[in-house]
Amino acid sequence: MKRVLPLAMAVLGGALLSGASPARSAAPAADCAALRQAYAAALEAAQACQPEAKVQCQAIRSRAPDDPCHCQASVNEARASELDALLERYRERSCPSAAGPCNRRCLTPAARCLARPGAGARCG
Repeated sequence: MKRVLPLAMAVLGGALLSGASPARSAAPAADCAALRQAYAAALEAAQACQPEAKVQCQAIRSRAPDDPCHCQASVNEARASELDALLERYRERSCPSAAGPCNRRCLTPAARCLARPGAGARCG
């Protein structure tokens, strides 16, 4: 049986295969950037939903690992563990938090599937 990795793990795997060590206490900027990119891809996938399905978008996770505002997003519980793993790797590598003050207002996650014309449904 062929094993398929989630998109975010494939992106992250490329960064780690390039010589990055997962055990380092302070990660090079490239490792942190790869983790941010992988997290963004995983968040996008975790927010996909089906409007007709029941019980979706109930998990709440960070919008980005380095968001100074600590904004949250609704995601599907089945995909939340991938986000958790990426966030843990980001912290383990001592990647920096975004510098500066929060300069925007975070919206409260709606915790429901919202249809968007021409763009598919997403957790809102």
